[in-house]
Amino acid sequence: MSNRWVEAIARALYPSRCPYCRQLMSKDLALCEPCRKSLSRQPFPIFIENTGGGAILCAAAFIYQDRVKAALSAFKFQDHPALARSFGQSMAEQVQTVFPGQKFDLVTSVPLTKAKRRQRGYNQAELLGRRVAKCMGVQYADLLIKPKDTLVQHTLNRREREQNLVGAFQIAGQKPVSGKHILLCDDI
Repeated sequence: MSNRWVEAIARALYPSRCPYCRQLMSKDLALCEPCRKSLSRQPFPIFIENTGGGAILCAAAFIYQDRVKAALSAFKFQDHPALARSFGQSMAEQVQTVFPGQKFDLVTSVPLTKAKRRQRGYNQAELLGRRVAKCMGVQYADLLIKPKDTLVQHTLNRREREQNLVGAFQIAGQKPVSGKHILLCDDI
């Protein structure tokens, strides 16, 4: 049986559905047009103050509220890894808007500890990073490891969050990253 027949049968048995409203849609789309229009897009870049001085320019695809918040929660905690497709595509679009003309050498993601990854079954930031890389035509690489557990960030104030992350991440092995433009992806 040819691949075209297998794909046609798969589409008939498992039609593509919007990850937000569950309505049938074209397999070529990441989400249906009504949902795409209803999500609160982040219209401008975000500057985050760096503890070492200066600021870091960030791109966020959506405003973290309502439908986006519920979908991210489902993606992260309720075993819905397929949502990486729509979120990752939106993230790639926003990166290209916030950083016009910027060429990235690599895309990577914020890692989980091995225990957290086993518990969840996947690293949602990695799925997003891989999708962003694919959409942007850039290589994805696992560049970081998280050797220690940290407290949940959203329960902490700013100073506690900074302290919580000291020593939490390391470069994985001997990866050559010096002089590279690297896009770091995370879910929230």
